[in-house]
Amino acid sequence: MNNRAVNFGGAIDIDQNNTVLIDGSVFRGNTCNSSGGAIAGESTNNVTLKNTTVDNNSAGGAPHATGYRNAPCTGGGIYFEKGSLTLENCTVTNNSTPKAGGGIGMGNTTLDAFLKSVKVSNTTFSGNVANVLFNMTDETYVNLHT
Repeated sequence: MNNRAVNFGGAIDIDQNNTVLIDGSVFRGNTCNSSGGAIAGESTNNVTLKNTTVDNNSAGGAPHATGYRNAPCTGGGIYFEKGSLTLENCTVTNNSTPKAGGGIGMGNTTLDAFLKSVKVSNTTFSGNVANVLFNMTDETYVNLHT
């Protein structure tokens, strides 16, 4: 809790073709300058969160480290690129970013590919904030996956 990253993933930055299971954890109060206030899944990863809370994290709003690749500053709680992301019995609340994806943000993929690779069951999304012209609401996201 209460970690800060200069670039991706305030608490955890998962990079380069990993399979990760996070079960029974709490990610609260983490920040990063780029994407994934709590958790960032860069490149292609298979990430599963079970019985986990992602609450009050923030991403973006500050410059990247010098020479670091550009990122969209999305995903106040979770940032995801490619592979698969599964949330089972989770709570994703009160996360924020000045760009897109208050709860979950995407990068380096299309919206269609993102929606096909994310599986959500028995998960609550509430109070997540993003400041963009097009912002998929928590309710819309959940309805797409029920």
